[in-house]
Amino acid sequence: MISKKTISCERICTRSSSSRKIIFTRDNIRIDREIIFEDDIAYLYIEIWFDVEHMFDIQLLDDDILNLYACISMSSGEIQATYTLYRADCDCYSTFEITDLSEVEKNTILELADEVSLMETGMTVRELWLSLEDDK
Repeated sequence: MISKKTISCERICTRSSSSRKIIFTRDNIRIDREIIFEDDIAYLYIEIWFDVEHMFDIQLLDDDILNLYACISMSSGEIQATYTLYRADCDCYSTFEITDLSEVEKNTILELADEVSLMETGMTVRELWLSLEDDK
């Protein structure tokens, strides 16, 4: 599903962390079919299929939640990834920018996003964004 919705990038991308121990590959991430556009940014939710505690060097408690996101700038092509950690014991969120995302990982995210977008709409993420811009 593709939607155009207002989301603040500052709300998603607020702090930095680069202590990852695993790289993102086609085998350990999936792009959710809902792509959200705001201005020239495409927001993606990334399903994760790896040990997040090992990946981000954190310890999750029973009701804690970790979500992974990517922001793709349609104008510059830049890709930014973040994860949001919800701690149930204090009912609070912290968001961390992944500052050491490699070009291979960025390309993997973009390729997977394009595959999902093509399956849902018949267009790449960029083509879809351009069609939405034309509708304005």
